[in-house]
Amino acid sequence: MVGDYILDFYCADAKLAVELDGSQHGHPEGMQRDAEREKVLREQGIATLRFWNGQWRANQAGCRLEIWKVVQQRSGWVRVMKNAEAQRFVPPDLKRVKFPID
Repeated sequence: MVGDYILDFYCADAKLAVELDGSQHGHPEGMQRDAEREKVLREQGIATLRFWNGQWRANQAGCRLEIWKVVQQRSGWVRVMKNAEAQRFVPPDLKRVKFPID
């Protein structure tokens, strides 16, 4: 919880809120509430990353990749693993990731 707002997910190190939105967020009233909420969060240095529920269900790997990218950008840290020399990065299967069109 940040102020009066309950966040779906929050990373304090990156000051990043991640929200999964249902259809009510696409209605004018929902958009207005989201704008007010994001203004309050922005004033506290918190960025908001939003995904539609349908996006999450259809492309979790792509959503997680975007979250990881933003966490890295905002926090500047990379998790240090135990026994790092034995670890290896396994990238997501790019054939299954749906990238947003910019």
